Amino acid sequence: MPKRKVSKEQIHNKPAPAYWANEPEQFIYQKGELLIFQKDFDSLPTITISRVQLTEDANNVISWVNDNSLTGGWDKWNKIIGHSFIELMKIPVETQKELYSIYKDSMEVKLTNGIKRLKKVKKQSEKYLQTIESNLTGSLSPLLDNIKSHPEYLDDCISKYEKKLKKVKAQKLGYYVFIKPYLKTILDALIIDGKIRKSQQEKAIYSLFALYDVNDFTKINEASAKARTRSLLNKIR
Repeated sequence: MPKRKVSKEQIHNKPAPAYWANEPEQFIYQKGELLIFQKDFDSLPTITISRVQLTEDANNVISWVNDNSLTGGWDKWNKIIGHSFIELMKIPVETQKELYSIYKDSMEVKLTNGIKRLKKVKKQSEKYLQTIESNLTGSLSPLLDNIKSHPEYLDDCISKYEKKLKKVKAQKLGYYVFIKPYLKTILDALIIDGKIRKSQQEKAIYSLFALYDVNDFTKINEASAKARTRSLLNKIR
């Protein structure tokens, strides 16, 4: 029998307070200096190790922008790349995979439980509505109008949670799961900047990965590293 999944959210190396279980759109995992936080479904999980950007990271971005002849300078591309992506590149891909597994399992548990709670609330709301309707007096008309909107609102929430749960469950574990969404943002920006050819895009991403030795890029031959970059980009194009 498969092991029952549990939420592994934690703050300061201790299980997160119980109220976090009632926030299916949010996620937090803090261990030592590492912090993974998601504020809502529309935001990517942010990964933080250093609270401020290091001078070395700023210099790396400047070097990368110049080497790839990108327009807009450091400030533009530093915002596009983002602090979380830079922090991710410093984390071994094996660890990234482990962290995503924690995120995935926790979100599945939170969303599943959230859907159950909302359905229970909807059922109670419908019973309450029936009670109001069967005992209606003129003074209760405004209350009835308000209560009638509750099931529809709850249906929207349930649908949103179910769609997110389906998406989370479908996501396969891998070494670049956390990186892919950020990489797509950078790839789109490269295209807007005129890097239309795949070879230009691959060169830019490869050189960024090499700066941070992503997945030991500097420890394998250049041809293998570039092939690995090409394969990754083909999966998100």
